[in-house]
Amino acid sequence: LSPGTLRVQSGPIHKAGLRVPADSRTYLWFLAQEANIAWAMLRCKIRAKGPMRLILVFGRCFPS
Repeated sequence: LSPGTLRVQSGPIHKAGLRVPADSRTYLWFLAQEANIAWAMLRCKIRAKGPMRLILVFGRCFPS
């Protein structure tokens, strides 16, 4: 795929590179950009399982 394109397929394609377990309230705050990711992680509201660099771009996948 060229940069800026998206391909959607049915079912799992690859193993997830990042898992973000969080309670629903914190997760929604994060997605709405009302909670700082560093604050949430320091208070164990959000835990990233995978490369930390991916958590920085994760929020951009869900613009508010």
